[in-house]
Amino acid sequence: MKKLLVVLTMLVITVPAVAEEQFSLGTGFDFSSGKYGGSTTTEILYIPVTGKYESDNLTLKLTVPYISVTGTGYVVPGVGPLSMSNGTTMGMGNPVTSTKSTSNSGLGDVTASVGYNVYDGDTISFDLFGNVKFGTADVNKGLGTGKNDYSAQLDGYYSLNSATLFATAGYKIMGRPLVSS
Repeated sequence: MKKLLVVLTMLVITVPAVAEEQFSLGTGFDFSSGKYGGSTTTEILYIPVTGKYESDNLTLKLTVPYISVTGTGYVVPGVGPLSMSNGTTMGMGNPVTSTKSTSNSGLGDVTASVGYNVYDGDTISFDLFGNVKFGTADVNKGLGTGKNDYSAQLDGYYSLNSATLFATAGYKIMGRPLVSS
């Protein structure tokens, strides 16, 4: 974990030296802790590295995350608890039979995005985005569902004096997790 944080920090520090006006590279982190509908606490650490290319009205993004999950193993980041149709809770690819806490980490689901500014007026603009989340996270470690998700959204912006109002409308098609009855 320490090695990964050092590498990510070095990437962020060195980006301005190699970045062009249209390309950027960034990172961040998200930590969450909760019971997610279960009886035991699950902690999730999410550290994405995102590359973005912008040219005129077009934006391309690729996000490659590192994920660490500590808990009983039935909570999948971005999805929540997984359960089979017979009510059995799934974790780490198998039915959960105990409340013993485990930790797993590794590559998360890689996400690719394409955005296009379809209208840019004086006070109003609209962007159209398409996203694909590839099921690259290890299902057996409980880091993902193993399936691709697809989404599309329309973002609208309205400039009002010194404030900007925005709205988003979208639709997401989630792949079926690798659990069955």
